Amino acid sequence: MTSQTTLPAGASPEGKPSKRPPPHSVGPVSLLILQPTPFCNLDCAYCYLPGRTNKAKMPMETVEKALVRTMESGLVAKKFSIVWHAGEPLVMPKDWYREADALVQKHCKDVVVTHNFQSNAVLVNDEWCDIFNGMNTRMGVSIDGPEHIHDANRKTRGGKGTHKSVMKGVECLNRNGVPFHVISVVTKEFLYDYEAALDYFESLNGSGMTSVGFNVEEFEGNHEDTTMDNDVGTRHLFREFMRECYRRHAAGRLNIREVREYDKFVQKGGTRPRLMKTQQTAPFRIITVGHDGGFSTFSPELHDMDMGDGTKFIFGNVHDNAILDAFANPMFARYMGDIIDGYSACSKTCQFFDVCAGGSAGNKFFELGTMAGTETLFCDYRVKETVTILRDEMGLEPIVDDHPALMPSAGAVAVAQAVKVQ
Repeated sequence: MTSQTTLPAGASPEGKPSKRPPPHSVGPVSLLILQPTPFCNLDCAYCYLPGRTNKAKMPMETVEKALVRTMESGLVAKKFSIVWHAGEPLVMPKDWYREADALVQKHCKDVVVTHNFQSNAVLVNDEWCDIFNGMNTRMGVSIDGPEHIHDANRKTRGGKGTHKSVMKGVECLNRNGVPFHVISVVTKEFLYDYEAALDYFESLNGSGMTSVGFNVEEFEGNHEDTTMDNDVGTRHLFREFMRECYRRHAAGRLNIREVREYDKFVQKGGTRPRLMKTQQTAPFRIITVGHDGGFSTFSPELHDMDMGDGTKFIFGNVHDNAILDAFANPMFARYMGDIIDGYSACSKTCQFFDVCAGGSAGNKFFELGTMAGTETLFCDYRVKETVTILRDEMGLEPIVDDHPALMPSAGAVAVAQAVKVQ
C-alpha cells in the first residue's frame, strides 16, 4: 500500500473481512465504476442523472490515473469488475475503449478484470460487437418489456419510442455471439401488464439473453418521484408479479436474477441466510470515478450529486489524491458516520437485516434526506415484499409471520383487478 493514511479501527486494507464485517471495514474493491461521459442519447422518464445532456468525455489520462490509484490502494483482490456506466457508454468513440483496455492490461497485471457495459443497445453494431468479443466483457441491455411497456418510458429526446432500435441492437449482439443480460425497470405501468412483460422476456430466450433482473423504480437523484407507491393495488400487483417470477424461474422458463440470487442465499445459509458483505455500506468495495477524475464510494448513484448544502458527493480526485486520502476528508467522515448509524439502526430494528445488511445509502439519502435512516419505500419493495413472497413460494418459514404480503385482502385483489382492465 502506497498511501500512509491511517485507517479507522477494524479496517482491513488486505480485503479479509470477518464473518460479518462491520460497515467500516475497507474493501476489497469489487467494482470500479468509470463514468466515461454523463451524456445519454436517450431521455428516459425515470432517469436519475441530472447531467445527461453534458457531452464531456473522460480523458485517457484520467482512465489511466484511476487504474493506477485503484491498484496502488492495496484494496484490490484477485479480481474485480470495471463498470462503464453513467450516461450511455457507447456514445464514446470505439477506439477509446480499445485504448482503455490496453491500459487495463498494462496496469492490472495478475488481476482478473471483467468489463461490464450497461447499455440501451441503440448504438450497437458489428464493430461494437468486435470490441466486446475482444475484451473480457459482460454485457447488460436495458429493456422494459414489449414495445408498449418499453416505449412508455424509454424514449428519444424527440419523444419517440426506442424499442425497435433496441431490438436491432439485440439482434446484432446475438448475430455476433455476444451474450447479454437484461435489466428492466418495474413501474406501475409495467405491473398493469406484467404477464405480457414476462412472456416477452421468455421470447428472448435463444437470442443471447442469459438472464433478466428487475429494478424497482426509485426516488433517486434527479428523479424525485416514483409510480411504485404505497397504493394497495400497486402492492398487490407487485406481489403477484413476484410470485409469477418465482414460478417461471422454478420451471426453467426464465433465469430471473432476484430468484436466483435469493436461492443462492438460502443454499449457503439455510433457511435464514445471512448476507456476508454489502457493497454500499462499506467504503471502497465500490469506487466510482467521474469523467473529470472525481471519485467517491458507497452508492454509485450518489456520485457528484448535490447534497443540499452546496457540496457534491466527491471525496477526492484521482489526479490529486490517493484513494485512501478520502479518510482525511471531513465530508467522508460525516457520511461514513451517518452510514454506520443507519447500518446499526437497521441491524437493531429490521427483521430483514440478514438479507440486505443495511440497505443502500443512496436510497436512504434520496428518500429520507439522511443516510442514517432505516426503512425506505425501495427496500420495502425490493427486500421485504420480494423476500416474503419468494420464501412463501419456496415453502420456507416467513421472516415476519404477519407480513401483509402473505395476507392479501379482498379489497386489494379487487383494486388490482380493476386496475388491470383499465
